[in-house]
Amino acid sequence: MLRHIDEGNDDVLAFSDDESSLDVGVNWRVVLPAYFEYLAATEAASPDEFTRAVGQVIAEFAEHDRARYMDAAYTAANDVQRIAMTSRRAK
Repeated sequence: MLRHIDEGNDDVLAFSDDESSLDVGVNWRVVLPAYFEYLAATEAASPDEFTRAVGQVIAEFAEHDRARYMDAAYTAANDVQRIAMTSRRAK
């Protein structure tokens, strides 16, 4: 939904100063770690897909605190996903 708001579509009424999802007031410190746990547990999340999804959501919504959320994703990840995250960081 937040991505949809940020696209500026006319089918969403959002009361905000800058017409973006920033004014929705999401507590990313709660939401993102929970999302990463869910994503890591999903069988469809291959190590590469997990790493890509983590990077994308952080870039879109919480780039200002990237290190915190990368650590949260690393904690939530399984062993294979952690290896993929580590190898991508090294590149």
